Amino acid sequence: MPSPSESVQVDLRHHEYAHADVSEDARLATEPPARAQVVCDFLRIDRRQVLEPDNDFDAARGADSVAPADVADVDAQIESGLEESRPRLDGSRPSFVDEHHGGHGERFWPRRLALSRSARLRFPVADDEELWSGRTLAPEDIFGRRAPLEIELGTGKARFLIEAARAEPAHDFLGVERALSYYRFSRDRMRRSGVRNAAVVRADAHLFVSGCVTPGSVSAFHVYFPDPWPKKRQRKRRLLDGVFLDTLASRLAPGGLLRIATDHPGYAAELAMLLQTVPSLEELPWHSLPEPPPTHYEIKYRAEGRPIRRFLLRSVQGSGVGGGPENETIRTRNIAK
Repeated sequence: MPSPSESVQVDLRHHEYAHADVSEDARLATEPPARAQVVCDFLRIDRRQVLEPDNDFDAARGADSVAPADVADVDAQIESGLEESRPRLDGSRPSFVDEHHGGHGERFWPRRLALSRSARLRFPVADDEELWSGRTLAPEDIFGRRAPLEIELGTGKARFLIEAARAEPAHDFLGVERALSYYRFSRDRMRRSGVRNAAVVRADAHLFVSGCVTPGSVSAFHVYFPDPWPKKRQRKRRLLDGVFLDTLASRLAPGGLLRIATDHPGYAAELAMLLQTVPSLEELPWHSLPEPPPTHYEIKYRAEGRPIRRFLLRSVQGSGVGGGPENETIRTRNIAK
């Protein structure tokens, strides 16, 4: 127990009265009940409302266990009364949207907001870090030219985008990444690489492809090692389902390609069945065309000896999404096999 001459520090930065001056009180060095009373005084609450008469404020005995999910995220509840710790260099106002937020363009900027280091890592601090919000994709505005466009959904560490752009200078490669940390990593790595025909946008893949990509405008889609969400209750979160596969097929130009790779056997088995239900896509042997550069995760999984299942599909020219009776018959026969 500290003596009256010792300094006692109380961290109340995240309390609603954090702006109040907190100084040492001699009663903090006395018995535990008195210490509890001083803390209650600081918080402006009645000690009788939170403590039983025989509770001596012993943390080891009196504290209840709290689940992490029950603890509020301090960074998500930044109070407007906090002093701004350092000036922003670009003067921009970050959107109060983290990488898991489902909305687009929602802004929250208190008059005097201090962003902690963890908050700066989690929230957009530049215009390009905002989630793509409904604008129709115009590749010529990004690359400054018209060229065959290939899109990778989920960039990882951007290895594929950089190597593919170097190998195919006549094509443009666009990465779509929602997670802010991976978006920043990919963006910075591509800038350092010096490739001019590769770029990345921060967007939700479902919303971006279905709402912003013009039908018939994409030369190839690449989806490598998407999250398999293996638990049954999580499967609705998977990127690739029957509806989205139809959407991808509709955005491909005639003869366009869809490449998929996964290391999860269950996901691969379900994809094999789902792909049979998209009549405008025909499956080709993976090695029938030149293989794309491996991603970072593919190199890692190969080294670990994991089996990798790959799918190569081509848009059938003249087929609309849904197909006609002939395509429906072929599809049914393939499923029966």
